[in-house]
Amino acid sequence: MRNIHPSEALPVAGQRPEILLSPEKSIDMMKHAIQIKSIETMLLTLMLMLAMVTMPAGAANRGLTSEETPPAVCDPGYFVEEVRCSGRYCDNIRFTCQRLPNAVLGEAKWNRWVSEEHGGSECGRNSFIAGFACRGAYCDDISLYCVEVTNLARVPSCREVGPVSEERGGRLNFFSAMLGDNAAQKFYARGMRCAGRYCDNKYFTVCAL
Repeated sequence: MRNIHPSEALPVAGQRPEILLSPEKSIDMMKHAIQIKSIETMLLTLMLMLAMVTMPAGAANRGLTSEETPPAVCDPGYFVEEVRCSGRYCDNIRFTCQRLPNAVLGEAKWNRWVSEEHGGSECGRNSFIAGFACRGAYCDDISLYCVEVTNLARVPSCREVGPVSEERGGRLNFFSAMLGDNAAQKFYARGMRCAGRYCDNKYFTVCAL
């Protein structure tokens, strides 16, 4: 394998030349990729700030997001307890948040974008979903807003529930899905994966706290 000098003859039709990038070029490409990721994270943060400023009083614990709208998150100390879908391919994501009493909050961050082509997305071991962001047609790519809880008394027990989609009633309540039988029980999700076109069917890893 070698570099191809511009003065060399063109390759024979159908023959694909092999090009080895120089170390300097590779470093430049890596820097460019890092800059793009930083810009995406900054844009998500700015969209979230705009959503919080324009959100009417008392509505912070009921979120709606789609590719046409800014990201939506729960109030601090609240986490997603129910997800609803509407529109084609579960285009619009509505969710309800519930307070986790006495929670001491740690790191909060947006996870990478995921869709049915990319597998799932998981928050950290003691972090849970507190919001969503969408991009692409029919909310094809989704980013989870994960918030850490630093004072959990025990390791939560978790399992996958779902899916939720507009064809399946469009509603997934974590308490009901986990067969909760005590009003004091709290169930929050720490991960999500997609199946079906445009991330149509959403499965959640839900934990009992």
